[in-house]
Amino acid sequence: MLRPICRIFCLLLCVAVPVIHAADKGATESRVQLYYGLAEGNYMIGDLKGASRGIEQILRIQPNHQPTLKLKTRVLLDAGDPEAALEVIDQAIESAPEDSQSLLLKALVLGNLNRREDAVQIVESVQAQSTPGTQNYQTANQLLGLLQMAAGDWDAAADAFNRNSIGDPETANLSRQLTSDAYLEKARTAVENREHQAALAALDEAIDVHTNEDGEESFARLTQLRLIRARYLTQIGQTEEAIVELRNLNGQQPENLEILITLASLYASSGKWDALEKVIDPIAAQAEMRDIALYLKGRADLAKGRAGSARAHFEEALELLIDSENPLRAYVLFFHGACLEKLGREDEAETEILSALESGFRPESGEDAVYAAQVLMRTQAHERAIPILEAYALNQLIPDPDAWAMLGRAHRAKGQYALALSAFNESLSIDPLQADTLALRGSLLRRFGDLQGAAADYTSALTLAADNHTILYALGLVQLQRGKLQHALDCIQTSNTTLNQPGNHLLIALLYYALESQDQAQATLETYLASAQEDPNETAFYLEYILSSEAGRASAVAQLEAHASARSGSDELGYFLAYCKGLKSRKDVLDLAGQAPTPEQARKQICEAAFWLAQQEQVNDNQAEAGELLKLATEVGSADFIEYQLASWQLARLK
Repeated sequence: MLRPICRIFCLLLCVAVPVIHAADKGATESRVQLYYGLAEGNYMIGDLKGASRGIEQILRIQPNHQPTLKLKTRVLLDAGDPEAALEVIDQAIESAPEDSQSLLLKALVLGNLNRREDAVQIVESVQAQSTPGTQNYQTANQLLGLLQMAAGDWDAAADAFNRNSIGDPETANLSRQLTSDAYLEKARTAVENREHQAALAALDEAIDVHTNEDGEESFARLTQLRLIRARYLTQIGQTEEAIVELRNLNGQQPENLEILITLASLYASSGKWDALEKVIDPIAAQAEMRDIALYLKGRADLAKGRAGSARAHFEEALELLIDSENPLRAYVLFFHGACLEKLGREDEAETEILSALESGFRPESGEDAVYAAQVLMRTQAHERAIPILEAYALNQLIPDPDAWAMLGRAHRAKGQYALALSAFNESLSIDPLQADTLALRGSLLRRFGDLQGAAADYTSALTLAADNHTILYALGLVQLQRGKLQHALDCIQTSNTTLNQPGNHLLIALLYYALESQDQAQATLETYLASAQEDPNETAFYLEYILSSEAGRASAVAQLEAHASARSGSDELGYFLAYCKGLKSRKDVLDLAGQAPTPEQARKQICEAAFWLAQQEQVNDNQAEAGELLKLATEVGSADFIEYQLASWQLARLK
């Protein structure tokens, strides 16, 4: 914070340092004065190298020349070398220990070295030795305020600057400027801490500094501060108050286009399209503002569903915006793309919107951020959507749940599940009543193994969207993983009245079977086999065999043989059939199941085989053998496998 204000104070000291000294005499002194004038002139225009050359010429002639040592200190400070500056100013003070300007300059150097307590001590000593109202006292007071600003003590800094504006009319404008700057920094700090009312109070203090002051500088500064306040009100959601502020400003300064355009932008961002249309004509009356007027007309027409008219306005604006670096062009491109999408020209729309994003468009509303991300994700550019959504979501003073939810979707699409979960948490902390976001978070919690949390999220989502059978089905799967088979059956069966997926019929049949509702299991299995005639899942054949009655067992064996034959002699079916006939051992079947490309696939196949072998043992009333196989299924399987859940259920009932 101190570096930007060093230049201000150094220039104040330049005013106080005389170029020509009465005591300097002779040719040497004249040459020193000439070199000093050149060096100081270069410093004033920012030519530090030129200033340094003149300084070195002087110090070769007079090594302890006070004005030059002080000028060299200022040059070194501006060059970012406060350590070297401290050495030089100490040299100046050693030869003239009572020189107050050297002492104040040392205080400034110490401030740059973060030795602010030492700096303040020097400043206060100069004040104590100076008469109030004198140049030395005023300069010391100014520096004290700057040091207090650097330390974040905004109120104390403002008081110091304000004392100067009262005591010295000649520096009143600068002092008022610095006073309002202190309050602005105070507001900025409050904004960073999301202390909205404190920020508004600090802005009001900055405005009060210039209220009722005469002069163009105070008037311009007052207008700028009121614009800043209105924009901040918009950012924290107090849109109506911001509009009132801007309308009042516009009434006082109808010729000020910055105020009018800010008001128009606020109308656009808050969706007040009728009000926007009323202020476009004064903007359009200015030839140099025609592109902005066309852009605003396009926004209003687009919002009111007049996509064709909006497209024409945007295209006319693009003809005027021939400079590709003009920041407005990217925004016109974006909304032109939105028009094209509404007109059914989706491919062109995507091209236009991607071009807008590449040209620097950044969303100013949650709706625009989400729309931009949707286009990027639709084109598989998830990694491009993420930084746009992050930049928007993180910089909003009023958090936007939709932007955070879309950020979660983008991370999820990229496989960044932990980041996705974090974004969904943020979105739901802002607005917990989002069915889709709850369901998405539930899916991630399920992935992370938090089945209870997933079930809670799906249940909450269903209270908000009771007819959403996709969420109901997901809840059924979670309840299945949790071993709550009856609840799982209820959810999946109800959801399938809408979803009507063949695989769900098989899952329902398996659940009926596990719950010992054999007739319903048989009926549902038949529905499945009728709907999946081309390529039924082999699990259906196992279930069909197990459900057969003792009287129909021979027929069931023949049917199983037919299925195995139809599947080109399926090893799995063949081995199961051989096991049922007593031709293969348990080890034979499990060894075959363990042959798989990955350990995970092998575990799944062993779990399935062990479960169905256990069902055969139960048919044969070999409960001990069945228990061993069910235990094996639970040991090698995981909660993701249906056979694991069914085996766990049956094992618990056997005990």
